[in-house]
Amino acid sequence: MPKKPAHAFGLFLLFAAPLVAFWWTHDQGVSWLAFVVALSFTVLTNIDDLAEFSVGPLKAKMRESIVEATATATQLRQLGITVGRALLADMMAGSFIGGMTTARRLSFHDELMSAIDALNPSPEQRDQVELEWRKGIHWIYLRAIRKVIQFPSGEVERRWNALGDFETWAAPTPRRIERFLSEEKMEATPEARAWIDDYRHFSETGEIRRRDTFAEQ
Repeated sequence: MPKKPAHAFGLFLLFAAPLVAFWWTHDQGVSWLAFVVALSFTVLTNIDDLAEFSVGPLKAKMRESIVEATATATQLRQLGITVGRALLADMMAGSFIGGMTTARRLSFHDELMSAIDALNPSPEQRDQVELEWRKGIHWIYLRAIRKVIQFPSGEVERRWNALGDFETWAAPTPRRIERFLSEEKMEATPEARAWIDDYRHFSETGEIRRRDTFAEQ
């Protein structure tokens, strides 16, 4: 019987993904993650077809093997999620591949999340992967807003700098920023309002609008 496309693709990934990942990033950790994702994909796409061989006295043994394979896939999924979260957090913190531009970080994030999605994570698990990453994106939005507002005094600027919680790496929300501007009687420029709206949109949807402009911040 010819191999199904998913089977062939999974086998191809097992060999190609680690090589491509290492060639692109020169990082063994990323290469290992690529192998884990490829292996998980191959296992998950073959589990159902293993049942075709469950006949006669081998049926009970094959069923047991399928259960074990499912458990392994679950473990690989959790491993991929854990490693993915660590990679994104490290990359956003700035110590992952020195000199990486924001544009490249965004591209790498998309590639990594596509690989994580191949593991079929739950929405909660997917959120775990991006938790620290999203915090970092919030700070980039805050930086973009900071660039286009004028502070009436150094004291007001000091209060602005105190809005974020650096201990937990939590940036002020768009609503908190708007309240600050109102309290300080500062009128937001059209550009500042646009960035605040983009920040709010990301907070609600996870989508980065004006991606090219954002990558320049």
